[in-house]
Amino acid sequence: MTVELIGKVVKIGRVKDYGVQPSWGKYIPDYKFYMQIDTKDEGIVNVMVQCKGEQTDYGFRIPKDADRQKPYVGDEVVITTHTLKKNGGKWASVTWNQSIEITEVCIKARKERDEWIAKKKAERQAEYKQKIEDAKQSRIDAELERLGHLETQKYDERLPEDVRSKISKTFDIELIIKLLRDTSWFVTPEGEGGKQAVYNMVTGYVMEDGYPGTGMRRPGGCLHGHPDSVRKSILNKAIESNLIINTNNGYKSTEKGLKLLLKLDKCNECQEIRRPVNAVSVVVYERSSKRYHLGIRYMCSCEIEKERPRSGCNTGLIITELKSTPKKLEKIMECV
Repeated sequence: MTVELIGKVVKIGRVKDYGVQPSWGKYIPDYKFYMQIDTKDEGIVNVMVQCKGEQTDYGFRIPKDADRQKPYVGDEVVITTHTLKKNGGKWASVTWNQSIEITEVCIKARKERDEWIAKKKAERQAEYKQKIEDAKQSRIDAELERLGHLETQKYDERLPEDVRSKISKTFDIELIIKLLRDTSWFVTPEGEGGKQAVYNMVTGYVMEDGYPGTGMRRPGGCLHGHPDSVRKSILNKAIESNLIINTNNGYKSTEKGLKLLLKLDKCNECQEIRRPVNAVSVVVYERSSKRYHLGIRYMCSCEIEKERPRSGCNTGLIITELKSTPKKLEKIMECV
């Protein structure tokens, strides 16, 4: 038995997924939308209509090429259903075996819908443009702040006069500390640049293996990520300022460079110079643990103590002193 209902749509809902996950198979989606129609014979009837659905950023929607589309509020529709159920009101179900047809469209509803869509698009475009402007302003503010810091560094009394005169965007105190760390605790060559791995954009598989840089161009090194002209400028400024010298094995700090490192790389709390340590990150799981080698880090005693694993925590750093550190530290302290 088939019941035919004719009425005007007074409410319409979104497309939702009412699918189920059977224990013996994969998830089966079941897309439906709710509508309420005002019929002459049965009065107000609540209707659940089966339809096609696709995922979007704003929820599910019916594909534009699908035969069964959602009506608008105010449209006249004809539906067929097996039975009418009473559960706090009259309910009908329009499955794929039944039909739904829009016999008269509401021009006003479609006009209001188009105006709403146009308004939302304009709001999104305005929001997107505002985000771009905010990002530009943030970059400008950050650059101005950085230029202000650079101007302040030009008057930093810890720096020798010839070093202060060479302060620039690519040769500031942060880079000088990195450079002096690489050349005071070790004799470090400029090294070779690394290469990023190439991945397949579809499968995610590695097409070409990558490898890290070496020497000062390693990840975290003072020359990492800088082009050739900038690297030459940095090294030339450091050599002209008599902070480092070039040897057969690599670059090495001068006595002037060692003294400057003692001034710049001290901890404000314990007044110790930060020294190179080997850091390993440990993550403890319920029945296992993993270690991630972080390479060389520069830390003082109080910073090492703060990073040690604590009871009750499942993460922490294992800090190991380098064997050559005590002798090198004695040589550096002799420069005071």
